[in-house]
Amino acid sequence: MHISIEFFDSSSAEFPGVLAAAKALEGYEDTDLGNKRHLYRVTVGPDRFRELVPLAGRMSGWRNKRVVLNGEEVPWGSVFGFVSCLKKRSGSYDKDRYCMTRDGLEGFNLFGCIGAVNPMDPPANWWASGRFEDENGRWTVDRAGIFKYLQQLLHERRMCPALSWQRIAAILQSMPNRIDPWVEDDWDFVDREWDGNPQSLIKNPRTGEIFPATSVWPATYRPLESFIARIRELDPSYPDVDLRTWVRLSSETVRPRYNL
Repeated sequence: MHISIEFFDSSSAEFPGVLAAAKALEGYEDTDLGNKRHLYRVTVGPDRFRELVPLAGRMSGWRNKRVVLNGEEVPWGSVFGFVSCLKKRSGSYDKDRYCMTRDGLEGFNLFGCIGAVNPMDPPANWWASGRFEDENGRWTVDRAGIFKYLQQLLHERRMCPALSWQRIAAILQSMPNRIDPWVEDDWDFVDREWDGNPQSLIKNPRTGEIFPATSVWPATYRPLESFIARIRELDPSYPDVDLRTWVRLSSETVRPRYNL
């Protein structure tokens, strides 16, 4: 994979500094287009992508720039969509904590990127990747489905130097293969249209009640705390998180109505 930043002369006050920084990088080219116009280009391989990040950050708001991936021009945001967030991170008090919040200030996301959504917020439908095995409501977790959802969710941030796909792999590995809300009181059933799953009819083994559900959901913080403990075994660099100090959300707020 080769990535190029291309830009033209600009009236921006940042232009002289950007041009000087580009010239200092290996892979810099200057093409004379005539009529006093120049095309400036810096090309790097994947191992040197980080060198382009400061350059891209200084070109915010420029119209006369483009990014070329393997010889094909692609939308700027599809490669450098993370730059403004990375700038905020660099100015934050606790950089690791910044990436694990919902918005840079509050909340918590399990995967270490603001774009990954708070796992206790309704939009976090990566919990819904899986299927019910039978009417008893045992849920099989689809790790591949969760990973695909995260790839879509984090596409514009996928090349961020602060994002660790190795860590995400460790987190997915730490997840259980199966969840049984009737046995595990910290999980419950939910019926939500945005899960994208068909409704299944679940039978309450204690009362015989039949009710619809589309997926399962953590009813308390304990499943997340258990995940984090297992994640830290696989990735000791993962922050030691106390969810109760990070997430302003009570267990009663998220507990659905089917845990009878």
